[in-house]
Order: sequence, then structure tokens, then C-alpha cells
Amino acid sequence: MQTKIMPRKMNAWSGAKQAIGLMSVYILCLSTTTVQAQRPSFGGLFTQVQDMLVGEETFQTVGFGPTGECRISVDPLGLTGLTEYDPVGFRLMGDGTTSGMRLLFGPTMDCTIEVQPQGTPGLLLRDPIGIRILPPIQVPPLPPVLTFGPTDECRILVDPVAGGMTFQDPNFFRFENIRGTPVVEIPAGFLQFGQGCTFGINLELSGVSLRDPGGLRLLAQDGKGAMVTFGPTDDCRIMIDPVERPNAGIILTDPNRFTFESPRGPGEALVDVRGTVLASQFIQESSRHLKENIRTIDNAMETVKKLRGVRFTWSKNARVAGEPDIGFVAEEVAEVASEAAVYDKDHRVAGVKYGNLVALAVEGIKAQQEQIDAQHKLITELQREVAALRSGK
Repeated sequence: MQTKIMPRKMNAWSGAKQAIGLMSVYILCLSTTTVQAQRPSFGGLFTQVQDMLVGEETFQTVGFGPTGECRISVDPLGLTGLTEYDPVGFRLMGDGTTSGMRLLFGPTMDCTIEVQPQGTPGLLLRDPIGIRILPPIQVPPLPPVLTFGPTDECRILVDPVAGGMTFQDPNFFRFENIRGTPVVEIPAGFLQFGQGCTFGINLELSGVSLRDPGGLRLLAQDGKGAMVTFGPTDDCRIMIDPVERPNAGIILTDPNRFTFESPRGPGEALVDVRGTVLASQFIQESSRHLKENIRTIDNAMETVKKLRGVRFTWSKNARVAGEPDIGFVAEEVAEVASEAAVYDKDHRVAGVKYGNLVALAVEGIKAQQEQIDAQHKLITELQREVAALRSGK
């Protein structure tokens, strides 16, 4: 590999003078023992590229390769610190030797590239203001790239079209930490997948936010069911079981009970089912300690008589359009027994609490039974009187 000094702006005569000057500085550095004594002790090859990279007004460069397109530079008038260029991306390779090497850059020698075979493994880059990887000078400019592996297919780059940092890997990405469990911190922001799928933290909301314009999908793998578990024991689950219960659909499990709540209050905690609910039983809260102002329903039979049971067909606005059915009209129930009607958030009649009508029917039947018992008693007395008249007693 040929190493050469390449000022960006230099005519033939000034280039010759500067080359002579740089060579003099280089010879002086090799012949001065006091400078060598001040340098840090380091085993193996020690190379100092110091004053050669410090220009008063020009952009100084060390070029590598036959075309000089691979460069390590210091720009005293523009960027501070170390600047690197490589048109095909940087490749970091070891030579398997036991000797170390260090390159020093800048007037203070605090920008370094070094290898420590007996110390920290790999290539060490040091720059007090951070390492900057800039694109080569080309038209159109290419994005800066770090490539890894023998095929250069694993890359870290900045895509000027997409914006931001881009990671490329033909296989998949692995996050590993040599000191323990890897941690990816996203204090604010999102990981984006595809065109509109994101995973991250929205400061306007609490917790992790998932967004997918096509809906979130849990896919089974190797014949196993997909599952979301909650709690320390994983007993609370949302799952599918294609093996044991292939026709069961989504399965909810909870060792205690399911609770549906609304932050706007119990009246807003509605479960909207677009279909049929199949269950062994439905239990409605009815304990005495949950109630106040308890009183028997008056005139239940009169109320029942005002109710109208109807046959009908669900209209096109219903979820079961075209299906025949029987029941009540919610608006008519609300006029007779408002407690048995269901209202939406705009206080419009939306449905009927059919279970609550049982209490009305019970009291109506009891009132009717009292009438039947009274009539039966009266009939018995009249029959006794008729029998007495017939016998002449």
C-alpha cells in the first residue's frame, strides 16, 4: 500500500516546497530523541503522523491506495478532529500479529487510531469530539458507510434519501452485550417498520405505543398457538390453540375473573359484541348491600299489560339484517318502564334490559295470582251457598 501526502490545492512549485518541508519535519521527528521520550511507550510498530497532517490554511490529507481516494484528514479551518473518507466503506481487519500500532493526528495528538494485541481487542478510534464518518467527494455524493464481513453486505450507513441511520444485514440483526443482557433504550421516539408500523414511546401517552395500519397480528409458529400473557404467573392469557382447540378462535383465560371497566364510569363500561355470546350462565350483581331505597313494584300487572311483545325482522341498519325475531321495541319499553331501557351516551334509547323485566313479570304474576285466589275463594263460597239452597237447608 502506498501512502502519500495530498494537499487539496497545490501547484507544482508550492507542492514541491511543501513536500520538502514535510520531509524535513518527518526526518526531524525521527532524529529527535527528546520527542520520542515524551511519546507514550507502546510495543511494536509506532508511527507518528503529526505535523504532516497540520496545515496552516489547506485541507491536509493522507491518501491510501492507487487512486488516493481513501483518506484520513485533518481540516483546521472546517471540521475539528479526525475525518475519514473511503468510497466503498471502511473495513476493519486484523493481521494476526502480536505487535501494536498507533497513528496520532492533530496538533495535540489526541486523535488516535491504534491496535492493542495484548490489550483491548479490535481497532480503537479516539477523538475528543467524537468520530465523524463523512462521504467521499463525489458527484453525486455517496453516503458514508461502515461495512463488516467478507462480502461487505453488513453495513451501517446514513441514507440521504431516507434520512437517519440505516442498518443493513442480509440475515437478521442481533443485539448483544459482552457484559450481560443487551438493552436498547428508546426514552422518546419510535422504531419504524415498513411504511406505517411503529413501536416506541409517545410522550403524549403513557406506556409503549404500537401502531400498525393493518392491525396487530400474532402469528403462530411451528404449529404452536400465539399467546399474550399478563401477570407474574402468566395465568392471564389471550391466545389461540390451533392444535387442541382449532375451532375455538381467540381464547381468554383468567384464574379469577374478567373485568371490563371504562375510565368514564361504570355506565360507560359496555361490551360490544357483533355476534352471538355463548356462555353457561350470566350473573348480574344483585346483593342487598349494593342497593338502597328498596320497595316492591306497584301496579306491576298494569305495567305488564302496557307492554307489547312483537314479531319483527331486523332492518338493514342492524348487525343481523334480515333475521326474523321476537321481542320488545325499546322506545315503547322506555315509556312504560324506563328502568328497563338502555340509553347511549347521548341519552337516546338503544336497547332493553330483558333480564330486568323478569322482576316486573314476577310481581305481575303475583298480583294476578292474588286475583285468582280471591276469585277461587268467592267461587267456593258461591258453590257452597248453591248447594245449601238445593238441599233446602
